[in-house]
Amino acid sequence: MNTDVEINLRYGNEEKNSIEVSPSIGYNTSRSSLRPLQNSNYWNYGGDVDVHLLLAGKFELSSECEFDLRQRIQAFSSNPNQIRWHATLTKTIFKNKSGKFFLIANDILNQNKGYNRNINTNFISEDRYARISQYFLLKFEWSFNQIQGGNK
Repeated sequence: MNTDVEINLRYGNEEKNSIEVSPSIGYNTSRSSLRPLQNSNYWNYGGDVDVHLLLAGKFELSSECEFDLRQRIQAFSSNPNQIRWHATLTKTIFKNKSGKFFLIANDILNQNKGYNRNINTNFISEDRYARISQYFLLKFEWSFNQIQGGNK
């Protein structure tokens, strides 16, 4: 049985400076008549912190940090805690703001590891798998908002 609680707090709006904090806490319980002494109950903590800032010179900074923390259980020696932090710096160009340069940093802390924990009445498993991890990207975007031309 899983029980989770999450609270979402936001200040500002996406068109201006904003911050959003979403902490969460949960408790997972598992009981088995086959192995009644095996304790596989655990706490998990986490949440997100999102920040969006408008800077001078038509720059914008967006940052997202996701926390995924679990209590260690007896069945496994390691703890699969992860903190995933992503950020984007954007520079708007042209008078009509149709061009944008993006500097994107994905998984800054290099902790984006695939993970899944399953607890059932007769087995406990943790799966770990590869995910797209840390990378940095420079991107240019040009939006064609208006098509100019004369009437025929």
